[in-house]
Amino acid sequence: MKRIFLWKHLLLLLFIGFVSEKSTGQCRLLNETFNVNPVLSSTNVDGTWYPDRYPPAGFSADAGRLKISISAADGAQLRPGGFGSAFYNTQGRKFNQCGGCVTVMKGDLWIPADWATKHRRTDMWATARNAINAIPVYPIIGFRNPDGASPGIYYWDPSVGWINSLAPVVYDTWYNLEFRIVGPNIVYYVNSSIVGTISSNSSTYFGDIIMQAYNFNDAAMPDLHGTPDLNPLTNSYDAYWDNLVTTGTGGKVVTNTNTGQAFCSIQPAIDAASPGDHIKVGPGNYFESASNRSVFGVNGPHKFGLFIDKDNLTIEGLDASNNTVTSAANSAAVVTTNA
Repeated sequence: MKRIFLWKHLLLLLFIGFVSEKSTGQCRLLNETFNVNPVLSSTNVDGTWYPDRYPPAGFSADAGRLKISISAADGAQLRPGGFGSAFYNTQGRKFNQCGGCVTVMKGDLWIPADWATKHRRTDMWATARNAINAIPVYPIIGFRNPDGASPGIYYWDPSVGWINSLAPVVYDTWYNLEFRIVGPNIVYYVNSSIVGTISSNSSTYFGDIIMQAYNFNDAAMPDLHGTPDLNPLTNSYDAYWDNLVTTGTGGKVVTNTNTGQAFCSIQPAIDAASPGDHIKVGPGNYFESASNRSVFGVNGPHKFGLFIDKDNLTIEGLDASNNTVTSAANSAAVVTTNA
């Protein structure tokens, strides 16, 4: 176990000239303004948005926002065999989070005026996990009007179901929605005000983030999700989100200052870096390993504690106030390498 007390200006040149082999996807924190299209994939790949339940008709950047498009053509009675149940009316994409440090999720949602009278629903989800990586709960917050007459910002409590946050809704307005793990609870926020608290069921972090919307073109409704909307003039719609951010409550964030990308652990930050980049390691306990690495392109695979294969890389430890460490006594990042 070693403390990162000061690596500033240190040129880490281990394995110079070596060729490493590793996965192409990178598991990182979210700080998305959607100025460019999100990277999509059809399967579970780190660093991409991949389908959850059933992919929406569209999932793209639109004028610096995320646009999730729901199409009547993806209604229950029109989907391929095996996807006709109400389970697949919830349509979205998922983004993996790694390092076991993500405890905060937030994003901005635009609520249009016509959502007051139309069947609409869009949510921000996370997969909460506990110390043994089991899934105790799925925190969810978003807007829902499941019958065209009951609009509101709701959150999910698995012991009760959907709960109206009672936050006042002003239409054609952006709302900031958030949930976070706070001790034994998951706390929900609307515009930074607490609107609900549920048990975390021993959750310690969020393993992935899911952005969803709901397809009401389902003749088999009503059910717990609402009533059907079979009108092709109204059952296709777009939901707009922006500024999706994930972070941890206790530091433990590794940031590439050149790209702005943030990670929960050091090795993914190294893997995603370019030569000459500057990486800052926030306070926290890091357990690092780099498996399936080859040197000279042929010698391997090996497992290292940290595998550094980029020239002129600066890795800098930060103190408890996220300032540059100037002495070993102020170090706050503790690294255990598992090689």
